[in-house]
Amino acid sequence: MTQILFVVFIFIALGILIFKNIKNNTNEIVKIPAPDYLPVSSSNKNELAEGFPKDVPLFKKEIILSSYSYKNNKTGDISEVFAAFSSKEQINSIINFYEDWAENEGWQTSSSEKNLSENYKSANLSFIKNGIVLNILIEQNREEPSKVSILYKNPIKEEEKKNLENKIKNIKI
Repeated sequence: MTQILFVVFIFIALGILIFKNIKNNTNEIVKIPAPDYLPVSSSNKNELAEGFPKDVPLFKKEIILSSYSYKNNKTGDISEVFAAFSSKEQINSIINFYEDWAENEGWQTSSSEKNLSENYKSANLSFIKNGIVLNILIEQNREEPSKVSILYKNPIKEEEKKNLENKIKNIKI
């Protein structure tokens, strides 16, 4: 989650920088730098986007609702992949499956939040392994099918992290 917030902060900071350049240089052409991360793949229903890891299961998937991936514009590496799907399984079964699967596959639980009220049930499970972050959000309204959203985020390489930190330092507000 902190990596997502970090990326969002970068985009906000770049937006402020661009706005300030436009405001201060109204007669000059402003060159807007290409973002570091670009969406490369968005799938149609019932298809996974490019780069979704084959070792992350879609537990008792009924239909894939959406899926996308982002690629680092500079390195060409896929930085994150998302998929959402529905399942007729009850939320408790899905939670138990992913907690057991993660433990068996060597993932460390970084957070686990559950709301199992009568009308609306949800769980937000976060795991980490070798710098890779895996967030799984599971939701269920009453008797509707469960919705499972999986975000698989590759670690930011040290060089990229330094470049992003330098960009932040150079922004004058």
